Amino acid sequence: MRLLLLSLMVLYAGMAHAADGLVVNDTTFDARVAEAVAKRNVMHTHEDTLRYVSTIKSLYAENPADQRPFLLIAEYCYKRNDISMTREMVEWMLNSQPDDQRAWLLLAETEMTKNNFMEAAAAYRMALQKEGNEAEIKYNLALCLLNKAALVNESDGGDKSLKTRCLDEAQEMLEAVRLCDPKRMRLDWVAPLYTVYQMKGDRDKAEELKPFVH
Repeated sequence: MRLLLLSLMVLYAGMAHAADGLVVNDTTFDARVAEAVAKRNVMHTHEDTLRYVSTIKSLYAENPADQRPFLLIAEYCYKRNDISMTREMVEWMLNSQPDDQRAWLLLAETEMTKNNFMEAAAAYRMALQKEGNEAEIKYNLALCLLNKAALVNESDGGDKSLKTRCLDEAQEMLEAVRLCDPKRMRLDWVAPLYTVYQMKGDRDKAEELKPFVH
């Protein structure tokens, strides 16, 4: 579940048309955002890319509370798909805005796409310390831990204690989600929680959920 993308794509639809009414030499913040939107797909040279990155970072630094500059940064990071670059960008944002939950979510989701599940989990834990999106973050954190646990092969000398810790924390997160969203209106926690119970050998709890697994 790409929480950051899902939450920000609503804004993206409006931004796609932001450059339509662009006025030449307009230096207002909104105009500079619109200009950045217009240029985001026309970077032909390395110098173009450097100028674009400088622009969106400048916009974020000027008004970090505005979603649009952050969305442009997130989109750029997703398109580049470069984990080192994303880590550097997140570190830069957090140096000036240490409470920006979005930066931790950007890092977590990027790490997860690279199957760096423990690194993603660490970023989600940091995001969880900030206000908002609690259920969604706990759900994503649980998925990271569940994926990591599935990769630990005990018969090949895998770290049994790591697997146990991952499953225990995943269960804690998913049961918390279950409490705040019992009817699964926002998050379908049944299948991953069922998997956790199965992997832990808790047959009674697994059987309780089995009829609801699709």
